[in-house]
Amino acid sequence: MVESSCLFFAETMGWRAINLEASPPIYHKLCQNRPDALNIHAALSDSDGSISFTHAIHPRLGQDFGNGSVAHSEAHRVELDSLGCDYETFVVPRRSYRSLIEEHGIRSLDLMVLDVEGHELAAIEGMRGSAVLPTVLCIEFGHVGLEQLTQIMAEVGYTFDTTSHANAFFLRTDKQTPHRPRSSRGAG
Repeated sequence: MVESSCLFFAETMGWRAINLEASPPIYHKLCQNRPDALNIHAALSDSDGSISFTHAIHPRLGQDFGNGSVAHSEAHRVELDSLGCDYETFVVPRRSYRSLIEEHGIRSLDLMVLDVEGHELAAIEGMRGSAVLPTVLCIEFGHVGLEQLTQIMAEVGYTFDTTSHANAFFLRTDKQTPHRPRSSRGAG
């Protein structure tokens, strides 16, 4: 494991982590490495059921590459092909955020990190109508575009705050207070 914001908060602040992983090989390792977290084998999407997931296998890193998706963009697939990746497709459980919150009785959520390699809009759609939404939502925006993502997040009740690398941070509009105003600029 190279980096994990969820692991950081679990280890340093005692937060309980909930991890969703669609890739069967990565999910297996997640369960081994994060036994104290709630680990769920599913692709986050707009509804429940099943969905095809394409796992990218890197020529040097193998199964541990982590660039799988239910919806690779054409540009992402070209990039993966140029690296010499092979692919394996699995049918995996598909879950909406809304149904997971209900099933697990989650009453509050401080931070959600969404990194689903091109399936962001469907995952966000699955949040609509949920009684519980994360206070802070960090979303990898490279596959969607920051402008479109900011517009959609406003419809769901979020205000853009800042960016860091390929991630955009959004704050729940109803959770903002006068002493913690949203920033008007992005940070790189």
